[in-house]
Amino acid sequence: MIDVLHYFTKQEQENILTNAFRALTHGGVMIFREVDPDAGVTSHLNKCYEFLMHKFFMTKLRFTQADKLHFRTVSNWKSLARSIGFEVKAKSHKRFPFADVLFICYRPIQEA
Repeated sequence: MIDVLHYFTKQEQENILTNAFRALTHGGVMIFREVDPDAGVTSHLNKCYEFLMHKFFMTKLRFTQADKLHFRTVSNWKSLARSIGFEVKAKSHKRFPFADVLFICYRPIQEA
C-alpha cells in the first residue's frame, strides 16, 4: 500500500492492518509506505503536498471522499502493527521533498 493509509481514520487504519494480517498466511509479508510526520522541514513539505493533492485532486476526481488526512508517527505505526501481531521493520525512504518510510510487516511463521 503506497501513500493511502493516511486517507483513512485511525480506526479504519487499524482495521485495514488487522484484516491484512488475517489474510496473510504465516510467513506472509505486507508492505506499506507512509509519510514520516517527524522528519522536519521535509515532512512539512510532504504533508503540504499530500494536503494539496487531497484537496484539489483526489476529492475532485472522486478517488477519495476523505474529509481529513490522518498521519501517524513511525513509532506509532510500528506499535500498531506489533499490537496486531506483525513483526515490523521501518526503513527511511526519503527523497526531497518527500519524507516517506517503508514499513515491512511480517506475519510470524509460528505465532506465540
